[in-house]
Amino acid sequence: MNENVKRNNPNTSAKQTPADGREGQTRYLQPDSSGAQAGSRCGAAGTAGQASAPVRRYDGPDISVIVPVYNLENEVERCLKSILAQKIDRMEIIVVNDCSKDRTEQIVRELAAAHKEIKLISFPENRGVAAARNAALEAATGEFIHFCDGDDAVTPGAYKELLDVARSGNEDLVTGNYSRMYPDEGNAIRQFSHYRARTGRARCFESGNTMLWNKLYRRSVIESNHLRFNEKLKYYEDFLFFCQMLLASESVGYTDDSVYIYTEPLFRDFQSSIRYANIACAEGLDAAWRTLAKQIDAQDDAERDNAGQGSGDGESGGDEWLWAYRWNLDWYFTYSWKMIQDPDIRRRAFDIMRKLVVMLSDETAFGRWSGEKGESEFCRLFRIDYASFCTIDYEDYLLRLAFDENIQPRRADPLPGAKGRTAREADLFREESAEKLLSDLNRVYGMPLSKVKVWRENYWNVLDSILNDCWRPIADREIKERLYIRLQQTVGKFYEENPLCAIPNPDVLRRFKQIFCMDHATFQTLTFSQYMTVGAEKPFAVLPNGGASPAQVTRENIYVQSDPSLVFLTACRNGQVGMRTILRAVREWMSFKKRRRKK
Repeated sequence: MNENVKRNNPNTSAKQTPADGREGQTRYLQPDSSGAQAGSRCGAAGTAGQASAPVRRYDGPDISVIVPVYNLENEVERCLKSILAQKIDRMEIIVVNDCSKDRTEQIVRELAAAHKEIKLISFPENRGVAAARNAALEAATGEFIHFCDGDDAVTPGAYKELLDVARSGNEDLVTGNYSRMYPDEGNAIRQFSHYRARTGRARCFESGNTMLWNKLYRRSVIESNHLRFNEKLKYYEDFLFFCQMLLASESVGYTDDSVYIYTEPLFRDFQSSIRYANIACAEGLDAAWRTLAKQIDAQDDAERDNAGQGSGDGESGGDEWLWAYRWNLDWYFTYSWKMIQDPDIRRRAFDIMRKLVVMLSDETAFGRWSGEKGESEFCRLFRIDYASFCTIDYEDYLLRLAFDENIQPRRADPLPGAKGRTAREADLFREESAEKLLSDLNRVYGMPLSKVKVWRENYWNVLDSILNDCWRPIADREIKERLYIRLQQTVGKFYEENPLCAIPNPDVLRRFKQIFCMDHATFQTLTFSQYMTVGAEKPFAVLPNGGASPAQVTRENIYVQSDPSLVFLTACRNGQVGMRTILRAVREWMSFKKRRRKK
């Protein structure tokens, strides 16, 4: 398909009415004088002959806004009022209450009583956002569809702009920019996206622009292609729907305007898990791309047949889907898989991800990592080459990632009472001190505690002291291994049993890495011998300039510097200089500055 050809030929016939007749009667009207201007927003070159061309016009509502809600009593009113403020005469707002437990439904009913545009569908049980959107699609009668989440908002004037672009260019899908609202910054709203591609279709692949809500969709395309959300998926169901809609759309337009305000989520409850760090996200990624792979290949085959080529290399639109896939995989690997801290779930998610990557590489054009650029991109993403990724043991892969992070352990503070002992006596004393702290942890954190931040901080501080002050200086291997296994078991036990000891957000995850030089899932997976190769203190040295290649320097933690002050600053940034040393250096520098002023 060629969207530019369709845009520049408005005489192209309208889409057929779906077989079930739900589209209603279609009639053609002359466009208004704004057609040429709106066409420029779509990226099409307007001509004088286009001014009198027929365009599609629908007799029902201009737009059906679909709003799924669940426990949003503090947000839903702001969302609905932003939609009502669009001042679209022919509009319906379909709100689907997914069995909320708070006042959400009551608030929606009160607004519906004052505004006839609002229609409420209530589920007697919680069925998920995919089912909510599907129910709204079944009830929708508008010419176009917009999906709005119940805790977000629509930018003033967005619907008029989107409708103008869609009608002036006979577009099946229109995409726009969006802003973000930050609740932790007093609900500040800032422009977030800045898409610049020259066509609407290209913008849908730009910088991961695969969100559902900053776009307008022609309902007849949804119905004629029988598009619905996959209710079996907890994640990626919206991504899959959007991509299927994009594949079905013959014409895609765009506007530079910001048409949506996305609300940045907050980590309100420290007991909740890190967002997206679960097996359902891996399953959603797998299902979405396996489904899309078949449809993309089928569309490529059909386009080659229509062009009379008969055969080809499967590269039709390949670059667009290639970068969409790689961007999506990069996002999943960084914000989902690497954030999973349960060792069993991370292993299962890795198997799913690896099988998907191998399948797409073997069976699709866009999934291949061939050529120097593809190999480099794969190494950048997974920190290993493709052939090694396909064959490496899971434990060895975690070891590789831990090496790659190159986190330096904290230098041990001397334990009171260890001074003056023999090496053997000192090791036994450190083991005894660590065992006492572990016993205290089991006694205190094995019982219910209030959700007070000090208890959580104390837990991590005690672990820090056990590992870095007691365990790390021990020289005896048997003592060291015995204590390591005990520590590993204790950390794993409290991670599963005590919410205070969980890893609910990136800040706590960073704290864990500072202590153990790796994340929790890796720490629970590696053996004592493997941990010793990563958790040991990494040496660093000052070499003359040019003494080693940059890659080697980074990997081995060797700093190529000739200026001692720069070496010191680098070591500070990497945590290899203690706070006492840093403060002493600052005091000496201030004293030096004072002496100079006196002179």
